[in-house]
Amino acid sequence: MLPSALRYIESSLAPAVCLVVSEDGYVNMVPTLRHQIKKQDIEYHVELLKTLTSDNYHSTRSWLDEHRFYLRSEQCDVVNTELTRIKDEPQEVGKIRLTTPVFNPDPEMNESYYLDEFSQE
Repeated sequence: MLPSALRYIESSLAPAVCLVVSEDGYVNMVPTLRHQIKKQDIEYHVELLKTLTSDNYHSTRSWLDEHRFYLRSEQCDVVNTELTRIKDEPQEVGKIRLTTPVFNPDPEMNESYYLDEFSQE
């Protein structure tokens, strides 16, 4: 059933979602939809990164890495610039630094993935 759901979605002229119920009782949604998040959360973490150094950026870098899908092109540019700045800071001998893949905007991302700014979620 899943291949026919995929064919249906790919051939549809309008955006489509299929709910697939298998004989064994499992239910799947195709495609798997991402959660909506607050646009302000992305903006906050991008701005926060500008204030951080190699000593204290790890949790913000991790958060942004986990939410990279939601970043717009301009935000990806800022994050990449700031990560380069942090990477280029003088470093203690023997200190380990994590590398993070370059941030690029996801072509599937659009405003519908952001919660309404007045949402209480």
